Amino acid sequence: MKFPNLLRIPLVGAVIPAAILTFAACGDDDAEPTATPSAAATSPATTAASATPATQAASPTSASATRTPVPGTAVPATATSAPGVFSAVTKGLAPTGFEGNGLLRDVRIGAHPEDGGFDRIVFEFTGALPRARIEYVSSAAACGSGQPVPVPGAATLLVTFDEAAAHNNNGQVTFGSQTVAGARTILQARQTCDFEALLSWALGVSGRQPFTVSQLDNPYRLVVDVKQ
Repeated sequence: MKFPNLLRIPLVGAVIPAAILTFAACGDDDAEPTATPSAAATSPATTAASATPATQAASPTSASATRTPVPGTAVPATATSAPGVFSAVTKGLAPTGFEGNGLLRDVRIGAHPEDGGFDRIVFEFTGALPRARIEYVSSAAACGSGQPVPVPGAATLLVTFDEAAAHNNNGQVTFGSQTVAGARTILQARQTCDFEALLSWALGVSGRQPFTVSQLDNPYRLVVDVKQ
């Protein structure tokens, strides 16, 4: 499956509209996100409604340098979000010359109270990090059968990976759970497809909340943070 080139999003330096509070994703689902103070804000009254490019998270002079570090904290290698932060497309990460599918190794969800609160879901892969489309949909269905896949919550966020699988060439499952319990905003995650190099998961979300996406390596991870 090849994604249409309609939402090609720069993976570095994406800027989210100033009217929406944003937050940068980190490497672990239990790590503290890096602060994103606004460079354009000139008064305390405007600070809360402003946003900055994701690249400031890696700057030693940013506000993150003054925060108490949390064990396991990692600055995202790349971050992206589409205008309105309700859909995003990523390019994927792979070693030079890699041919094959990224194999799903783990899916985990955690709640974070910092930076206004957000829930994080992490998809961890071996081999490569596949391209992905992340978008809100009206409902989720199983590939092949087309049967509805119900998830709790008022909204459904669908994460679709291309050139990915949750099983190896011998048919052995690389991640056995097809349902992962959620937290405060991401209430549940359910696998909806693992067929012909297409892998998808439906997230039941408490509401249609904005989100950010990060791609990390060592190990390969797609991180989606949904605002509480």
